[in-house]
This record gives sequence, C-alpha cells and structure tokens, in this order.
Amino acid sequence: MSQLPRVLLLDDQRSVLGVLNEVLRGDFDVVTSTDGDDALRKLRLDGPFHVVMSDMQMPGMDGIEFLRTASEVDPWSVKILLTGHADLTTAMAAVNEGQIFRFLTKPCPPPKLLQAFKDANDRFARRDQHRRNVIGDKERISRRMVQTQGYALLGRLVHSLAGQLQEAGRRHEVALDDAITTAGSGGFVAVEELQHLRDLERVVRGLVERVPDWTAASREAMPAHVKDVVARALDRVRFLGTDQVTVELAENDVPAVLVVSELLEQAFINLFENAFEALDGVSDARLTVELTFDPARQLVCCAIADNGPGVHPEVLPFILRPFFTTNGLNRAGLGLPVAQSAIESFGGKLSLDLGAPGTRFLVELPALEVDDVAH
Repeated sequence: MSQLPRVLLLDDQRSVLGVLNEVLRGDFDVVTSTDGDDALRKLRLDGPFHVVMSDMQMPGMDGIEFLRTASEVDPWSVKILLTGHADLTTAMAAVNEGQIFRFLTKPCPPPKLLQAFKDANDRFARRDQHRRNVIGDKERISRRMVQTQGYALLGRLVHSLAGQLQEAGRRHEVALDDAITTAGSGGFVAVEELQHLRDLERVVRGLVERVPDWTAASREAMPAHVKDVVARALDRVRFLGTDQVTVELAENDVPAVLVVSELLEQAFINLFENAFEALDGVSDARLTVELTFDPARQLVCCAIADNGPGVHPEVLPFILRPFFTTNGLNRAGLGLPVAQSAIESFGGKLSLDLGAPGTRFLVELPALEVDDVAH
C-alpha cells in the first residue's frame, strides 16, 4: 500500500483530472472522480484523505456544496477549490462554508498547483498532530477519561439529573393535584392547564432521554462548532419557563473546537438553567449569549450574561464547588461544577466576570487551527 499522502480530486472533465494526476502523482497517492456523489462515497469508504480538491463548476452539485458536505463527512481533510476567474467572487464569499484552505484559479501553473497541495498536506499534518496532542493515544484516553474523569463526570451528571427530575416531578404533581381538585369540585379544567401538564411531561421525558448522551464521557473528541452546541442546549431548556425571558444570541463567525459535543452541550444546559433560575421574578428578564474569537490566544469564547440580581460577594468563593446551592433542597448544587468539569476536560476554562452587572459567565475553549485562505 502506498505511503504517499492520499488526495481526492473531483472534476467532471477527465482531461483535467489527467493533467492534475500527472502533476501530483510523484508526491501523492491520487484518487479521482468525475461525479460529486461518487466522490463522497469514496470519501466515506476509501478515506481518510489528506487533501480534497473540487472544481467549482460541476453538474448537479457545485464545488462549494461538495466541499461543504465533504467537511461534514471528513472534517480533518484539507479542502482546495479550483475555480475560473468568473467564479472568483462567489468562491471567496463561500470560502467559510466549505472550510476551504485555498482556492486556485484556472489555468493553474503546475509548480503553483503542486506547492498548494504540499502546503495543504503540511496543514493536515499540523492539524493531525494538534488533534493527537489534545486527545492523546487511545490507550491513554481510555485510562484517563473512562476510568477516572469519565466515570466521575458521569456520576455527577446522573446526580444532577436526579435533582432536575425531582423538581420536574414536583411541578407535575402540583399541577396534577390542582387539576384533580378542580375537577372533583365540579369545576372546569382549562385546556391551558392540561397543556401545562403535557409540557411538564415533556420536560421529564427530555431529561430521561439525555441519560444515554451522558455516557459520551468516554467518546473521542471531534471538531464541533460552538454555535451549533449552544443552539441545541437552548432548545433543550425551552420548557423551563423561558417564555418569560428574552434570549439574545449573537453568533459571530468563530473557528471549530475539539470536544465531545454531548458533554459540552450539557455544560451549556447547566449554565442556561442557572441563568433562568437567577431571572425568576425579574421584570424585563434578558439572557444574552455572545460568541467571539480571540485570535491572540486562539480561544473561542462564549459569554453568557443575565440581568438578574447577580452573585452575592459571600457566595463567590463557593459558586463552583460541588453540592453548593442557594436554592435549598430543590437543587443538588452540581450544575455549575459539572459544567466546569466538562469544559476543563477539553482544555477550556469557565470563569465568572466579577465586573459585569447581573451574572456573566465566560466559557473559553481552545480553537482548532484557523485555515489561511490564499488567493
């Protein structure tokens, strides 16, 4: 089997593929395709590939759409787009959609083409080394995360779930007792009350459905976009009375991060639940979530701020300690510590901004290496 870096080339013109193969074959193991669907099949079944290149103008599936789908199938391979001068503006505008490392204009001189592929292969090697440095080899990950942190975190999550189920069950019991009392006295049970019971039932079911995801403590970290994880977390907490809170989500363009998505999602769920509890009874309650990128420190940052009463100075030293709670017996006091444990397991940090009004938590996660775009 060839030890050369493997590359996948997509172009509907066989003559073009022939020229590309002639230029690259001494330095790369070249696989070609003239059809987008066939190229995706090869990517799934014959990968991994270090570099994936596509022509812009393709019948059916254009180059941008193909590379965007290819990034979902294989986020590690480095993407190159081959385009004509007439497509240049479109290609530049869509460069982030396909996570494109570089685009080349036709006709491309062979030395420039070969150098572009060598640069892309170097980028793949750096990203692959970065991934290995973060997640380590399989044996070390299994020993450290599964046997220690993984099981410990899973235990905390289950304990946290017990508190959430207890609260949801209490609300359901109160609502059901009210409905039974009303019906027993000959009164009329409004449709809204029955709908409230159904919503509470969905809360309980949603909590139970999250249990299998929490076994993800032993899974391998993969590239993920924080904005997608945040959106799923907000969707999960929509039955917590969030209709009384205005949620503002500022989604700036930020790089991907290397995480176990299910664990990061649970961390955000816990942070959002903490914010909604703080906003209970607050008029004009607002929750703001803002994603930014710090290029100097190569960090993806997510600020979660509410306009609630804030954190009392006496509470600050204990706010992230396990089992500490200001809500009496209604909470297990594990939501924030669980979030902190999950975030730190990905090399990140959870901090509280003491200078902000209300409460403002800041999540910082190491960004995957940002691809340069060369013209």
